[in-house]
Amino acid sequence: MARFLVLWHRTPVASWPTDPVEYLKLQEKMWAGIDHLIKKGEVKDFSYFLDGTSGYAIGEEATDTFRDVNMFTPFYEC
Repeated sequence: MARFLVLWHRTPVASWPTDPVEYLKLQEKMWAGIDHLIKKGEVKDFSYFLDGTSGYAIGEEATDTFRDVNMFTPFYEC
């Protein structure tokens, strides 16, 4: 079975919330999305790199991986 490596990084020009409460809500939603994809088995591995603003994800199905990656735009580029 094929495996797809997705390299991602935070988009600095995205409209990130400036209010700390709103920023935390957004981050919680994104983490919940990643957790859901891992539980469904669409994301096999997910991690940050040491810089804290980029990382990788691994998926096995091409269409699922492409759809999953686009869930996090415009905040993250893949």
